Amino acid sequence: MPKNEVRIYNSKAVIYQNDYDVWQFRIWLADEDKYFRQSLRTKDKAKAIADAEEMYEDIKYMKRRGKKIYSISIKQAVAMYIEDKAKYVGIDGANGIVEGRLGTIKAHMKHFLEYVHKGQQYIEKGICS
Repeated sequence: MPKNEVRIYNSKAVIYQNDYDVWQFRIWLADEDKYFRQSLRTKDKAKAIADAEEMYEDIKYMKRRGKKIYSISIKQAVAMYIEDKAKYVGIDGANGIVEGRLGTIKAHMKHFLEYVHKGQQYIEKGICS
């Protein structure tokens, strides 16, 4: 459990000290279902609070403008791509594709995800960088 935890903005964000007494910032991003954490790079509590409040305001501003803090996963990107390509099935002309082509795209994307996932396992194990 973090030590010297201080809640800011009516408990919407938190600052706390790590094992080295450096202040850290943390906020829950409900729409992205993740915590955003960042070091405030100071041991001074007053400076940490001021920096955290500024960081909180920056994040809220970005959220109001529709920006995401974290990027989407490769799996989500592939799903969006397939969903977009499905719209072109049966359309006549240069942009249209047939059902068989959509099946091929899905198969290629499935293999791509397997390839990326296997590569990630190698990176996590330190086999390649």
